[in-house]
Amino acid sequence: MGETIAKNSCPVDFSKGRLYVWVSSSARMQEMRFMIGSIKETINTYLGRDYVKFIQLTLDRKSVPTKAESEKAIRDFLSE
Repeated sequence: MGETIAKNSCPVDFSKGRLYVWVSSSARMQEMRFMIGSIKETINTYLGRDYVKFIQLTLDRKSVPTKAESEKAIRDFLSE
């Protein structure tokens, strides 16, 4: 979705059609809220299926997996 968004956000979990994305600041979160529809469409188009139904943005990094854990979980999910 772009270098700026990639540097300031990270997918951290996926469960039952909901993709959880950590965002670095409330300003970035507000910016991304306007883009949720296009982000979801881009992901589903790339995957070739309608996997992502909802995108949940969060600022609370403590309650989500670490970046390494989340990247592994997403890689595992996509390899299925």
